[in-house]
Amino acid sequence: MFWKISWRNFKRKPLRNFLTLLGITVGVVSLLAVTSSVATTNRLINEQVQETLGTTDFTIQSTEGNFPKQVLKEVEEVSGVEKALGLTHLSAEVDIPGKNEADLPVRLTGLSKMDSSLVPLKVIQGSPNSSGLFLSNATARLWSVKPGDSVSLKIDGKKHTVPVAAVVRDTMFLKYPVSGNEAAARNRHAAALPIDLLEKLSGKKGVLQEVRIQTMESGKDQSMKEIESRMHHKGYPVYIEAAIADPRQKNRLDELYLFLLVLGGTALLISCMILFQTFYTNIAEREREFAIMKSFGSTPDQIRGIVLREALILSSVGTLLGILPGIWMAVTLQKGIFRSFHVDFDYEIQLGTALPVTVALGIILPVIASLLPVSRASRISVIQLQKMEKDALSRPSKWRILFGGALLGISLFDHDWSYLPAILGAFILIPFAFRGVQRLMWKFLRNRVESEVALRNAIRQGRRHSNMAAVLMLGIALSLLMTSFFNYQDNYLERDMASTFGGHLQFRAENPFTKQEIDAIREEKGVKDTTRLGEASVIWGSGGEQRRMNVLGVDPEWQHSHPLYTLQRGEEKATDLSAKGTILLGDYAFQQWGGEIGEMIRLKTPGGEEKFRVTGVVRTGFDSSYVGFVGKERMKEEFGVAKEVRGLLALHDQQDQEKMKETLLHNMGNRLVEVRTLDEEIKWQRRYFPGLSFLFAGLLAVALGTVGIGIVNLLLMSVTERLSEYKTMRAIGAGRSQVFGMVIGEGAVIGVTGILVGSLLGFWLIGLNAISDLVDMEFIIPWTEWVMICLSGALVTFVATSIPAARAAFVSMPPVSSD
Repeated sequence: MFWKISWRNFKRKPLRNFLTLLGITVGVVSLLAVTSSVATTNRLINEQVQETLGTTDFTIQSTEGNFPKQVLKEVEEVSGVEKALGLTHLSAEVDIPGKNEADLPVRLTGLSKMDSSLVPLKVIQGSPNSSGLFLSNATARLWSVKPGDSVSLKIDGKKHTVPVAAVVRDTMFLKYPVSGNEAAARNRHAAALPIDLLEKLSGKKGVLQEVRIQTMESGKDQSMKEIESRMHHKGYPVYIEAAIADPRQKNRLDELYLFLLVLGGTALLISCMILFQTFYTNIAEREREFAIMKSFGSTPDQIRGIVLREALILSSVGTLLGILPGIWMAVTLQKGIFRSFHVDFDYEIQLGTALPVTVALGIILPVIASLLPVSRASRISVIQLQKMEKDALSRPSKWRILFGGALLGISLFDHDWSYLPAILGAFILIPFAFRGVQRLMWKFLRNRVESEVALRNAIRQGRRHSNMAAVLMLGIALSLLMTSFFNYQDNYLERDMASTFGGHLQFRAENPFTKQEIDAIREEKGVKDTTRLGEASVIWGSGGEQRRMNVLGVDPEWQHSHPLYTLQRGEEKATDLSAKGTILLGDYAFQQWGGEIGEMIRLKTPGGEEKFRVTGVVRTGFDSSYVGFVGKERMKEEFGVAKEVRGLLALHDQQDQEKMKETLLHNMGNRLVEVRTLDEEIKWQRRYFPGLSFLFAGLLAVALGTVGIGIVNLLLMSVTERLSEYKTMRAIGAGRSQVFGMVIGEGAVIGVTGILVGSLLGFWLIGLNAISDLVDMEFIIPWTEWVMICLSGALVTFVATSIPAARAAFVSMPPVSSD
């Protein structure tokens, strides 16, 4: 019976419930899209990175660059080793038949076995047993070749014709550029081939750069110890470590995930506010009904049950209606994310977690939002009904002021959650702003009848109106924060990159640079100076998870003249790179570690497990800031490696970076894996902004659209409550334009309050970023974009208000008696 009562009440206000359903549906669509996109992107990247290691349990790396091929045979003789694979790399150039471009750089990887699960190359064309090049599907498309075709490779100045043996599924192991231009700018083409063929082409035999090992599940530690013993006994320049693929080394996407989830959650939060307003009004309209029910014996629990069932019907139907559009929006958003980063992956939308979480939140959160109105309904009695006040906005108490101010003060403490108390404080204080805006507008507009009526109605319905202004405030503040972030990145990217790039060019080789090679580079015309960087891959733990990052050995004098990082915070002697047992962490590595400055971080280095004191946090562009820095002279003693495969180069003023890059590639092309100029890196980073800005603008538009639905619903309810009042006004001579203006005036108070407080909150959040050590931003207010955001908020408010205003203006007048 109670379900029938709830269903009947649900059908009593079809337009109101339709708008509430629409708001919930939009919120669910937005949340499902962002959660599934985050899950899909995160899983795809993790799978792609993990796939590069295949079934590898351990790897053997060189402390000097390469080691004898005999190491592979020694490993294969160890009991417990199921599979072992040798790898070596070589840089070359490829001349693609029928192409007019210059020779393209390509990284060749020689494998001791081509069909090993330690490097999973899934052949889609050709034969895995053929001798020749194995190309990713994307590379084969760019080169316009297929199995059986031949390509021309240039190695050490000599040309070789090599057949294409097979085309394999796209994989990060054979990392490929999306276009030929991208290959020239940053990502080299890549190909795999049998190691015997690579040795024949290069003339270099008997050396490896890596050995991958898969052991039996039982006895892994014993196998590792035996391998270490053999390597130590033979004196090979190698070390063994667990195979860990950490996607954070190349992809810093946590901030992107957070922004997406915040925007998706905001739309659902606005939907909850819409449902709250709907039930608040419904209960106000049915006070007499509930009081009579209680007088006839209905219990508070029964009344609560009736209203909660209505909320459950609304949230369930709205959530179900949002599932299919949410999946469609998730696909669209996923395409947009990959398009923004200029990558092309085959993927499946991940709904396994996103769908049940969204459905649960879509049903539960609106029901929770209805609890306060439900509680009010259960307390109504006939006697209290005579004493109940209307929905007027009472004067906020001083305790509310103190509490809201305290929350804003708490937000000034630098913390990951600083935004939350700031937003909550603004929500608590917005009734003051609503009353202030109403009084200010009263001062200037009270001489007009429709304005006076509108402002009086705004205060009469002040609680509901101020709540909707708070929702608009949140949309404006988030829009301003996001816009400021992109504006800062676009305007100050060049300055920030130049201050942490370490010079004008960065270059990397497969094997360590010799002193003679560095001296030869230093003698090139236009070169001011050059240096080598030490590099060690270390394993560390965070939250019970094994992770990997690089530690770079830096020349202190070079850091002083051509900085690789800038210190954000640290101990007094944090800049002393030569201090033993100390390390500087990039801000992303520090955030992932979770410790504090002055504490010890435990690292498994090539030389063994060591503890280092974290003396500071730095901002850097190296390895997505997931990196550590120490003095270069400490690398051999404290980290057990002496290889230096990275180089930095500084040019004299006005020297052409691109020309110097061409010179390096011409002189050392077969030695270099990668050459990047500062100008290229700036262009590379900037190419993300248009796509990401468009995506966030779309999500913010959805949030503001949800706000519009809420305003329409709110004012329609207010107009419905006062239809008789508007009829009387029309009967005594009020024109349609005057009635229209009365409702527009109510919406204006909502809009002005939301835009004003939203702007102030947005400025506050930008300021929190500026003073935070956790976020790399300055206090930048994008004034042009701010005006556009305010105009967008005003437009949404006006359009949303016009619908209920038109209903009020065109209400039919009561018949006039002729008596």
